[in-house]
Amino acid sequence: LKPFLCLLSDEQCVALLKAAEAAYEGAEGRAAIVAGNTVSRLRRAFALGGQRLDEVQRLLSSSEPSQEHRLLAIVQLIDEDRAQAACGGECLVSALALAEEGLSRDSNAFHFTVILVLLYGALGLPGPMMKFYQSLQVKNMQHETLSYLVLDTLAMCGPSEQLREAAGNVIGFHEDFDKDMGTSLQTALQNGVYHRLPEHLESLHAMGRSVLWGRATLEETRCEVGAAQTWEALQEAATRQRTV
Repeated sequence: LKPFLCLLSDEQCVALLKAAEAAYEGAEGRAAIVAGNTVSRLRRAFALGGQRLDEVQRLLSSSEPSQEHRLLAIVQLIDEDRAQAACGGECLVSALALAEEGLSRDSNAFHFTVILVLLYGALGLPGPMMKFYQSLQVKNMQHETLSYLVLDTLAMCGPSEQLREAAGNVIGFHEDFDKDMGTSLQTALQNGVYHRLPEHLESLHAMGRSVLWGRATLEETRCEVGAAQTWEALQEAATRQRTV
């Protein structure tokens, strides 16, 4: 939706929002829920800051708000916290409470888990952040795509075992990927499956340029250098093959 909204003029945006609100007022049942969600998204996209808290009340007005309504209310509260620095974090605490409540009602709702990881990370609380991050059961390729959620906060808090583990998971994935791709290339050459070679080489090239891999290597080295208690241990940590 957002990529297309940028093409609209201010007058067209107002007209679109009014049309969506009119559709919401006249809708019933499931159609009303869909129309209400669209109105909420449009109001957020148009940055109607004065209506954020009213929108949160509307989304949570039912006795049993849907998962989507809770998520929309959470992001509205986060936006309000960013816009109103003088609110003292009240909106952020309310967003945390809503996310915790949503997750308690549905333990498989990973959206709430990711939001909690981001919120606790933004508050500089690595303990609860890692608790929810580990509950995601990140594996294999997900280390490359999801570790950024926690690396910044862990690095900000200084060298720790949690930072070393998170960085090591990313590095371990890349090492395993290189081995697997090497085996695949060898098999393709031996069996004459040459049309697969460009695909494997492109994957190797793309993974070799991973920014997160480089970041993880630096953070792991920082942890090892910080933990070194002798000159020999410091030299070993700084000159390891994968570090160089």
